[in-house]
Amino acid sequence: ARGYTGRADLSAERFVADPYAGADGIGAAGGRMYRTGDLVRWSANGVLEYLGRTDFQVKLRGLRIELGEIEAALLEREEIARAVVVVHDEQLVAYLVPADGPVDDEAAVRAGLARVLPSYMVPSVFVVLDRLPLNVNGKLDRKALPAPIVEAREFRAPTTPVEEIVAGVFGEVLGVERVGLDDEFFALGGNSLVATQVVSRLGAALDAQVPVRVLFEAPSVGALAV
Repeated sequence: ARGYTGRADLSAERFVADPYAGADGIGAAGGRMYRTGDLVRWSANGVLEYLGRTDFQVKLRGLRIELGEIEAALLEREEIARAVVVVHDEQLVAYLVPADGPVDDEAAVRAGLARVLPSYMVPSVFVVLDRLPLNVNGKLDRKALPAPIVEAREFRAPTTPVEEIVAGVFGEVLGVERVGLDDEFFALGGNSLVATQVVSRLGAALDAQVPVRVLFEAPSVGALAV
């Protein structure tokens, strides 16, 4: 890889010049290195020990997600002054501070993000705050963010034969007893590894080719059954 498509700023941050390139025959001159954000150290016996992350890239349901990319997409909206995205109980939660007036309804914000981000990067919950909590140094205190209140949605049962097949496959593979029209694959506990099982079973049941990417683009029962 040579960089991120359409993200020159992120490419410059992540793909850096290799300081060892061409030295003592190591690597090619002009080579580059990728800054992963992993924090490691050499142990006494010469083994690298993983300590954690130095940025806010997370792995959720088997997928690597740059939280900053979601925050940047939120800040493109005029009504949002500040935005922070965190992972809470295996869900992406977005905390928003309005610019002047009220923030658009959640559906509008969600739809706007869906136009520029993959579905698995669209937060499941949105929380509007007057201000973001800061620590004594004036920096964001993520631990002080309030726990989101998740409201239960009205259950909508599948009605068409295809919807029933999709819901049935979701339930069988993920071990969920009742799957509704609005339930999403990832929210039910699915991940990139299980996705291959789902599309394989759907393909057999529907006698059709179902690419894995379709499940990522339309993760709910209703959207996938269209």
